[in-house]
Amino acid sequence: MERETEVVLVLCRLRALGVRLAIDDIPQLEDDKEVASAIIGMGHTLRLQVLAEGVETQEQLDFLKEHGCDFYQGYLKSPALAADDFTALLQSQS
Repeated sequence: MERETEVVLVLCRLRALGVRLAIDDIPQLEDDKEVASAIIGMGHTLRLQVLAEGVETQEQLDFLKEHGCDFYQGYLKSPALAADDFTALLQSQS
């Protein structure tokens, strides 16, 4: 990466604003998994919490857990819900 220092500075500024890092469309190919792993590692190095979006399979979730991803969302847990349905889901799990 040619502008690595600049990228790190921008990410640090974003962290100071409360921005969290998210990975969208969890990778399926081995090369993509290396990139996702690096993103998780970079986020943690910058003391950011990392959210993975679009988790659809147990294999994807296992990969994320193995690499220390902080949060995930996607069809594996639940499709997008209306507010009332989300409230009912939360109440059913408490």
